[in-house]
This record gives sequence, structure tokens and C-alpha cells, in this order.
Amino acid sequence: MIDEIMYPTLLSDSSIKLYMGLLMIELIKHSDKLKKTEHHSPRHYLMVQTMKYIDEHYREASLYKMSKSWNKLIIP
Repeated sequence: MIDEIMYPTLLSDSSIKLYMGLLMIELIKHSDKLKKTEHHSPRHYLMVQTMKYIDEHYREASLYKMSKSWNKLIIP
């Protein structure tokens, strides 16, 4: 997927949307394995924010736009 973003081709836009859909399906399939804790790690926070972004911007969502809007937030 990174190659599609960095070196776009004719079908890159469609490929990225397909990858995002597959990612969502995989995340939903494994949501039962989440640990329930009171303390949330930075990764948990990032995942929640990512899911919210995708939910709110699913038609025009892109990893590039998401990272720019978060000012290139990095997981510690």
C-alpha cells in the first residue's frame, strides 16, 4: 500500500480504497480479541482516532490526508 501512495499508477486510487476496505474487515474480524483495560496505550488511542477518521471521512479518506491532519503523529 505504501508503494501505491509513494509511486501512484493509474489504478492506485482504487487499490488504496480496496486495501482500506480489507483493513477494516480484518480489524472488525479481530475486534473480539481486544483487551478491556482502564489504562489505554498510545497505540490504542491512535487506533481509535484512526477508526473515527475513517468512519467520518470514508468517502475521501487517505493516509496522506490523515497524517497531515494529525501533523504526522508517530507511535512511540
